Amino acid sequence: MEERNLGDDVQGMRLSSANVAVQRWQVHRRRSARVIIKTEKHVPLAWIDGPIAVGKTTTAEKICERLGWQYLKERFQDNRLVDEFYKDEKRWAFAFQMQMLFKRARSKNYAEAAIMASMVKGIALDRSIAGNKVLARVNHELGNINDHEMAIYEDAFDYLARGIRAPTVLVYIDAQPATMMRRLKARGRDCETKVSLEYLTQLRDGYERMLDELESGRSPWGSHVRIERIVGDVDTISEDCWDGTAETIRRFCERR
Repeated sequence: MEERNLGDDVQGMRLSSANVAVQRWQVHRRRSARVIIKTEKHVPLAWIDGPIAVGKTTTAEKICERLGWQYLKERFQDNRLVDEFYKDEKRWAFAFQMQMLFKRARSKNYAEAAIMASMVKGIALDRSIAGNKVLARVNHELGNINDHEMAIYEDAFDYLARGIRAPTVLVYIDAQPATMMRRLKARGRDCETKVSLEYLTQLRDGYERMLDELESGRSPWGSHVRIERIVGDVDTISEDCWDGTAETIRRFCERR
């Protein structure tokens, strides 16, 4: 009878398992390559961002109307914790920001699904996941989110952000805090009556930090993110100026 060595059998099984794993990985890589080739068509993705009441909806509607893009608008009524947050910021800030972080990530997934299916010419998203982090940082600075909660938030942000495609362009609306306050009062949301000019100023400063990180590559997306700034009160911008802004964005997206 042939004498078998148990160690040789174990080693053989390990090699066989390794070969199977390598073969499976090679098949997966070939399939992934086919998917990448199939979906290579570039569909522009714009993030429309800026502090509270700066005119994001107006800007997105003007641009999408001119470019024939789809606008994925944030529905204020879907923000379940917003009333609780403004009533007791220290109690609800962390939960509210986590809710908004996951909501923002889902909206990016909706956009990616539409892009992959080639259903749209372009997409504009109301707010960005990067802008969401600005709000979390400001609430941390104000003491509404503690250090442990902020560490949890940053871990969740980094995990979610790395699975999200960088935008073709980020359209940032920059207005003076006094302009934001006037627009905020004009829309008359009861929960926003406690928002102060100081808070709006702090948000604006936080967004400037975010823009610097995106432009310099210090973000989860690594590479430079193109920023298009719209400065001033969007209610005073002429239709001709909106035409020019949309055309600038269109030309840039075509070069990408």
